[in-house]
Formats: sequence, C-alpha cells, structure tokens
Amino acid sequence: MALITIPWTTGSGNIYLTYTEASGNQTISVSSDANTAYTSRQQSITFTTTQGSPTATATLTVTQQPKIGDFDGSFDLSFTINP
Repeated sequence: MALITIPWTTGSGNIYLTYTEASGNQTISVSSDANTAYTSRQQSITFTTTQGSPTATATLTVTQQPKIGDFDGSFDLSFTINP
C-alpha cells in the first residue's frame, strides 16, 4: 500500500490517494481533509501508465464543497480515460 499526498491548488488541505494491490487487482482510494474554506475547490489529477504500449492516461477530477456546520461538504469524483 502506498499513500500519495497532493495539496489542493485552491484553499488549504490535501487530497490523499491510497494505492493498494491485491491478487493482481489495483485500486486507488481518494479522500481529503474537510474543506474549511467558504468556497468549493476542484482539482484534476492525471495518471499515466508506465508499462505496455500504447500508454494510456486517466484524468480524475476531484470536487469538494465547503464544510458548513457539522457537514464536511460533499465530495465528487469524475474521470476520463484516454487510450
């Protein structure tokens, strides 16, 4: 298991990517600290294969709404895969 920390480009805090490989399957879990700013934050992360030909890329867009009271803010993910 590997943990990668990526700072948000707007506001403070980090996005956390946890990479796990088990039985030939790879998964990436995405999480973040609470968004204590008063505005939404959004960031795109691009993954590129390092083996095989042709290479492929996937772009993950992470959007998080602000924390309001006890609500930590919604967390949305979308992705695009380009072979």
